[in-house]
Amino acid sequence: MSDTLKQIIEFVAVPLGAVAQLPHHLIINNHPVKPDHVDLPGEFEFVVADTVNISVRNVSSATGDCLVLVEAWHPIERSFGLNPDDGTFSQHLNPQPFVTGGGSAAISSGASPVIVLRPGGVAAQNVVTTWADAMTKLALLQGFRVLEFDDSIISPIVVPAGAYDMTNVIWSGSAGIDAPQVQVVEGVTFTRLRQLTERVQVTFTGTTPPVSDFDVSGTVSDTFTLDHSARVVTAGAGPFFRVTSAVITAPTISLANGATIDAGTTPAINLAVLGSGIVVAIATGSVLDSNTVSGVVGSNLTLSILSAGTILASEDQPGFSGTITPSNITKTRFFPFPSASTLVSTNTVLTDTSVLVLVDLSVGVDFTITLPPAANHRGETIMFKTNDSAETTVTVAPTAGDTTPDGPITLSTPFQAVQVTSDGESIWYQTAEFTA
Repeated sequence: MSDTLKQIIEFVAVPLGAVAQLPHHLIINNHPVKPDHVDLPGEFEFVVADTVNISVRNVSSATGDCLVLVEAWHPIERSFGLNPDDGTFSQHLNPQPFVTGGGSAAISSGASPVIVLRPGGVAAQNVVTTWADAMTKLALLQGFRVLEFDDSIISPIVVPAGAYDMTNVIWSGSAGIDAPQVQVVEGVTFTRLRQLTERVQVTFTGTTPPVSDFDVSGTVSDTFTLDHSARVVTAGAGPFFRVTSAVITAPTISLANGATIDAGTTPAINLAVLGSGIVVAIATGSVLDSNTVSGVVGSNLTLSILSAGTILASEDQPGFSGTITPSNITKTRFFPFPSASTLVSTNTVLTDTSVLVLVDLSVGVDFTITLPPAANHRGETIMFKTNDSAETTVTVAPTAGDTTPDGPITLSTPFQAVQVTSDGESIWYQTAEFTA
């Protein structure tokens, strides 16, 4: 009889919550053997297997159908060359090699590092239906673990008040589930919650921030990571993150792959004391919205743009009274206003998007170009460039309440270029002038 190391077993019409059993027919050296590895879809959970049969439970499939791959490891895989003494693998490595976790069931090597929280569902090997059960399961595991949220039956999933150790626990959505909603209420505190991923959407509805244990005393930055469209939003009276210590090594909040932090009713990040600071590193389609960071005078916010893709990193943070330091790897790109073929020739009020203004000096009638408000445009520049005429004097004037401390700015020379730069509050400085 030949060995059978792999089989695909088809379960059909298994009722929701029911357990079904089928033979797997795995054979090595004429002996029926227990599977070493089982791979099945997320709607089903592995229950038990022996040398003859395998049992699975339908936890969320509407049809009750699934295909299950079962595998027995050959002696060379199992023992790296050690022959079994009796054909039943009494000699083997433990844990067995090549057995993976995740959505598959590792039969002989212990529990999967993924715990699925599915309120209203059916409890199974790695599926729990309450937050308390999730915490119990996670506590039994070691190393990095994933808490996978499934709100397909009850949404949002509410985290009840309490203190929870999230050391090495990653919060995640799961394949086939679109942006599970998680609600964190007042009275929740997390220790070492540091990563959200795979579209999990977290809303904080309380006042006292649940994440306020950043380590700012070491030489390595403490980092909170949001990636793959994870999102944090505040819908209550308090922030989700708070830094309460003066900076030695500023913690980092890292946003990548479409992740978002934004404010609902209040800023989501708070720098609470003089000398506190945080770095928000933003990459690959991610968003830090306006009014998302608050902080006292003497606190420091560093906005670090890490890629040249579509990114929103707003410096419009009216609740922040400290120092904002932007860092951007992209280059300044000038473009003409209003267009490359049209020159400004009459009184004009510039918009926030004006960065290169082409000025017509041939009209013979003096006119004024009014700068936009300097507020919220710190470090931004506007360049003025004249044509080849010299029949007009153009005045570049600040808007009401702003000033140009370098004196009147005028354009009257052919091929003249003048650059002004905003201080972000009320001043436009003349920072360069070029004449032909």
